[in-house]
Order: sequence, then structure tokens, then C-alpha cells
Amino acid sequence: DVVADFRAGRLGEMLVPVDVDKRFNDHLNAEVKRWDTVGRERRVVRIWKKIGHRDNHLLDCQMASVGFGMVKGYVKLRDET
Repeated sequence: DVVADFRAGRLGEMLVPVDVDKRFNDHLNAEVKRWDTVGRERRVVRIWKKIGHRDNHLLDCQMASVGFGMVKGYVKLRDET
């Protein structure tokens, strides 16, 4: 997942200003990527898991904006350069 890889530093930097409102970071950290077993075939995959009942609307916006940036060519994976 591109957003998870950006946040982990595997695809570059995802910069957030130090003076950003605490709620923004709370939203970005409302879900984590975890290994889980899914389906009848019991495949092990990494999926987003929500932490408790935290709001995650701004994380959804971040994912959408990264996807839009990729479509428009503003965000490129290292393989594409």
C-alpha cells in the first residue's frame, strides 16, 4: 500500500509540519497495517485495521490525495523515475 509505504519511509518522505493540529496526527494514526488471515483460502495479507473507535477521516483524505497525485503524475514511485 503506497500510503503505508510512504509513512514508513520506504517510498520517500511524507512530511507533516511540526505545528500541525494534534487532531490531524490523531486521524493519521487511527489505523495501522497489520498481517491478517482472510478468506476461505486463509491467505495471509496486510490490511488496514482501525484502532478502537478513533476518527480516521483525514487519513482517508490523505489516501485519496496520494492516489490522485499518482494519477496526475505528481507522486511517483521510485521505480517510475
